[in-house]
Parts: sequence; structure tokens; C-alpha cells
Amino acid sequence: MINFLKQAFWTSLNSNISSIISFLSIAVLARFISPETFGVYIFCLASKEIITSICAPSLSQTYLFSNGTFRDFKNVCKINLIYSILIIIFSILGAIIIKNFYGDLYFGIIILFGFLSILNNYSSIFLSIKEKKIDFKKASFYRSISLIISLVLTCLLAFIFGDSLIVLVFKEIIFSILLLSLSITFYFDFKKENTTTKPNKIRYLFDYSLRSYFPRATETLSYKVFDLVTAGILGKNLLGIFNQTLNIIKIPYKFLGSITDNILFVHLKSETIGKKIDDFIFIQSLILILTIPFIFIFNLFSYEIINIVLGSKWLESAKIIGLLSIFLIILPFYNSLITIYQASDNQRYYTITNCLVLIIQIIGIFVFSSQSIHNFVLIYCLSFYVGSLFLTFKVNINNGFNKNKLFTILMLITLIFILILIYNIYEFNMSLLVLLIVWIYLIIKNKNFFIKFLKYGKINNSI
Repeated sequence: MINFLKQAFWTSLNSNISSIISFLSIAVLARFISPETFGVYIFCLASKEIITSICAPSLSQTYLFSNGTFRDFKNVCKINLIYSILIIIFSILGAIIIKNFYGDLYFGIIILFGFLSILNNYSSIFLSIKEKKIDFKKASFYRSISLIISLVLTCLLAFIFGDSLIVLVFKEIIFSILLLSLSITFYFDFKKENTTTKPNKIRYLFDYSLRSYFPRATETLSYKVFDLVTAGILGKNLLGIFNQTLNIIKIPYKFLGSITDNILFVHLKSETIGKKIDDFIFIQSLILILTIPFIFIFNLFSYEIINIVLGSKWLESAKIIGLLSIFLIILPFYNSLITIYQASDNQRYYTITNCLVLIIQIIGIFVFSSQSIHNFVLIYCLSFYVGSLFLTFKVNINNGFNKNKLFTILMLITLIFILILIYNIYEFNMSLLVLLIVWIYLIIKNKNFFIKFLKYGKINNSI
């Protein structure tokens, strides 16, 4: 357990450093890259991730659940070769289809991104060698250093070439090549080791990869199809604005998630059912207490934030950042529930939830196709809220979680959702006053949370 916590600490540290660099790069690149150019990049990136999710299940996870022999590793790489061929074929087909709708610009980029997906898949498999041994420190460090170097070089290229799609494309190229170059070193070390454990048959590994196919594919679709449809209806400019605004909204969660997710995982694995729900409620209350101040900031100082972080050409983002802050309270709760299902290896409801989120998004977008981006933002937030509602009902049945306690958190999230919605639609300042009262209530009710949080922090500081 101590070793796990130690590795979790280093993973969190690298994650936070990467988050800081990512935030700074967002601020720098926004000065040079226009919303439309960024929208084209997001469109191509979403296309790549959808194609990859359809053609290639997560083979790094397959290796993690194998016996961990060198033969298992080679078999996983062989399976990935088959998936790689599928990625190339579907990338070409996808590029041809998209070319007919959007022009020649996307053709070459999508095919290039397909090849980069293959490199990233092999990198993940190489990194899983260390992760299999519960050695996350070096694996997470390689990911972080690859991201940091690629972002720094991208900022330099943006300074030289200005508003160019090539700059963002080079970021993906640099990251993919650098990560593969670093992670492949694990292979040569692993090759020298002698393993006595009997290897799994390639058929077994192939079957396992297919079992994880639908959950992971539907998860990607639930996040990325929205980008494709939004681009087709609202245009690349508004897609770029939406995604950059979403990146800013997610920054607080990236810092909080690296802490709370580790705490949640440890206690879900080690405690009894009764203690599990108490820990879960405590963590969710902690997240609400820490995120509500950011919601105030995003709503009260929207134009100032966008002007400082992104610059004057992105001021249209200020119109939606307050409404999109709803996602900041929904995402942690949604991901925590997903963590419960993943920990229990319950793939069924995980897959159903992803499909439900996707269906709500598609139906909502086409119903409000002639409306403003505000409606699209609301649909995006609402889809994950409904997903959280569905998971809440099911998690009570399958995991023994106390219904009343879990729904208390969901009702608080619902109340905050409504208050933010009222403020952004009707500009009713009283709703923010009510939100302040909710925040004070949470602090009083959980007045000992600082003590508990510090107690968990001592664990990390002592390792």
C-alpha cells in the first residue's frame, strides 16, 4: 500500500506540473492562434480519436491484466499491428468522407493523425511495462516531459509562424515521436529480464482486448462526437471558442482530481461498504467546497478572465464561460461514479451511460440546431448530468451505497446547476447569494474536512 501511495504521489506531482505548463501554453498560443484555426485542429483531433477508438481497444490495459511476461508483451504488440492496419484504412476512408464535406485541408491532417495514433498506441504499451510493476513514477514522468517539451516548442513555432494550423499539427508530431522515443527504452530493459510465469495465449489477450472495446469506444464517442456535430452546425470558429473555454473550466479540476481521485481509489479498495460511502460523500463535499469559489470567479469576472488568459480575440468565450462552469461541478461527480464501476469491473452500466450521454447530445443538438452556442453548452452539461443521475440509481443497487447520502450530493449539484442557469439566463444576482449560502452550509456541515484532508496529506508527505 505504501508503495502504491508513493507512486500515486509522483503521478499527481507530474500531473500538476503538466497542468501548469498546459495552462501557460493555452495563454500563449491564444495570442497567436485564432478561434477558427483552433476549431479546425479540434475537429481533426476529434476525428482521429473517434477512428482510433473504433479500430483499436486499449491494449495497454490488456497487457496490465496479463501475466506480465515478455511473451505477453510481444503478443500484445502483434495484436496492435492488426489494429494499426485498421486505423490506417479507416483514417483514409474518414479523410475522403470529410474532404467531400469540408475540403482538402482536412485530408492530409487526418491521415497524419492516424499514423500518430499508431505511435501513441505503441507508446502506451511500452509505458505499461512500468505500470504493470506499479512503477508509475518514470512512466508519468515520460508523459509529462513529452507534453512539456512539445508545448514549449509549439509556443516557439507559434511565435515564428503566427496563426497557422501547422503549428498545432507539429505539437502532435513532436509529442508522439518524443514519447515513443522515451518509452521504448522500457522495452530494452524488459527484454533482458527472465520471467518464469507462464505467458497468456495470444487468443486470450485478443479476447480480453475486445471485452474492453465497447466501454472505451463509447466513452470516446460521448466526448468527441459533440465536437464533430458542433463544427458542422455552428462552424469551426465557435467550436474553437467552446473547446478553449472548456480547457479553462477544467483547470481547477485537473489540480483537484489528481488529489481526490487517489484518495477515492485507495479507500474504495480498502474500506467496508459503510465506510466507502462516508469517504465518497466526504470527497464529493470537499470537491464542491473547493470548486464553488471558482464558479463565482468564472461568473463574476468572465470578461476579465478571458481577456487575461486568452486575449481580446477570444472575448466571445466570456459569454459562455459562466454557463459552462456548470460542468465544473458535474464532471468530478460523474468521473467518481465511473471510477466505482471501473474498480468493480462493471462494464455494462459504464457502456450504457456513455451511450445515454451520446444520445442526449445528438438529439439535443439537432433539436436546437438553429439556436445559439449557449444551448449547445447547456446540452453538453445536461448530458453528463443525466449520465450521473443514471449511475447514481444503479450504483446503489450494485455496490451497496447508501441511497439517501448519495442523493444528497446529487441534489446539491442539481441546486447549484439551477442557480448558475438562472444567473446566466436572467442575470438574477440573488441566485449567486443563494449559492454563497450553500457554500457556507457545506463548510459548516463539513467543518472537520480540513483535518481529514490534512490527515490524508500526511500519508503522501510521509512517503
